[in-house]
Amino acid sequence: MKKLLYTLLAVSIIFSACKKEKENSSNTNISISVSNMVGVWNATSFILDGIDYTTIAGIQSLDVIIYSDMTFEERRLVANEPPFVFPGNWELSGSVLIFTYDTGEYVRYNINSLTNNTASLTLLEYLNNGCSEYSTGSCNLVKQ
Repeated sequence: MKKLLYTLLAVSIIFSACKKEKENSSNTNISISVSNMVGVWNATSFILDGIDYTTIAGIQSLDVIIYSDMTFEERRLVANEPPFVFPGNWELSGSVLIFTYDTGEYVRYNINSLTNNTASLTLLEYLNNGCSEYSTGSCNLVKQ
């Protein structure tokens, strides 16, 4: 019995003596809040039904500008064209980010991770005028 007690005591001392290393604060998740979402986000990948729209020839950038007044603009820069701007309203419900475009599109993403300068999203729903447009998708964003 004493042997078992000494073993348990030794194990508990070992575990309590170990310190977890502090992670780099720029790479750790932060709370998902309206203020943390506001800013200019550049898509490093934007995949819908297996197509990464950031790799299509001619597309120079895909940005989402999220404003604190709960409006947003999606801007697409395509070679030799003026910027395409798609405005709308956005909302945050827990870890779900919802975009309602003025064009009638309604998009819901789950925020998988959010740091000071990156976000990883998974598509939950993409409706265009009430009809399902895409069934799968993801997006990686870098805050500018």
